[in-house]
Amino acid sequence: MNHAVTSVPRARRDRAGGALGRGAARAARAAGLVVAAVVLAGCGAQSGASAPVAPTADADPAVVATPSPTPGSEADLASFAAIDNATWLGIDTAPEASAGQRVIVHAFVTRTYAAMGGGTLQVRVTSAHPATEIEGTVAVLRGSADVLGAAEIGSVLRVHAEVAGAYVGSTGGAATIPELVVAAAEDVAPYDLAADVAVGEPSRGSGRLLVPLTVRNSSDAVLTYRVDLVVTSADGTVQQSGARPEFTALAPGSSASLNVRLEPASADAVLTVAEITRTLPDAP
Repeated sequence: MNHAVTSVPRARRDRAGGALGRGAARAARAAGLVVAAVVLAGCGAQSGASAPVAPTADADPAVVATPSPTPGSEADLASFAAIDNATWLGIDTAPEASAGQRVIVHAFVTRTYAAMGGGTLQVRVTSAHPATEIEGTVAVLRGSADVLGAAEIGSVLRVHAEVAGAYVGSTGGAATIPELVVAAAEDVAPYDLAADVAVGEPSRGSGRLLVPLTVRNSSDAVLTYRVDLVVTSADGTVQQSGARPEFTALAPGSSASLNVRLEPASADAVLTVAEITRTLPDAP
């Protein structure tokens, strides 16, 4: 018996198309799976002015004069190197010892601040292209208005940046949050996780669905994937069952498969992939 295909979008804050680096506009993307439509979206938090506080994870960066980043010429940018996530986590653990390193990483913007004519952003950094902020670790980016001024909450930036050391807040205390001075930034939009998940043809039994599910970790970091599956009546008005299978600590480039049992499920039930998320293994 044929099954219907539906999609369940997540709420998303619309953001005006900004330009960073090449000035590429972000657009929402939906990728169809074999039996389910996947709609991925990020929820943007509201930016607000905050008084400077002691530097801790997710604390407001101090508003200070922004140092001029390295000019973004071809020769200058050639001195920056892409790193893997193990290298980034080493910088995150010991930013002072990593000062001076020139790296290419991705940053998911969680807060934006005006800083004396420049740009100051609180971000979550990871080496691989992130789908959500929870894939990275907290850092502060500083750069000129030309480089970072168009960034918004929810932007994903690919940045050429130099490690300045540990972020220092207005109280003068040091934290282990890395501070990066950005020479160039490109808005690349969040990664579409639909490419990492394959849903096979479900088998239908008496009051249940058995769904083959395969997940592949496309990043260079160890990540945990979660896939929200929902079964509804044919008209979409009644949710009959749901499941959230988890693929724990998948190694970079590796795949894992399982059969997910969903019951109850009527003979004409509709299966939907409602959401896909991935996080660092120790994240909630």
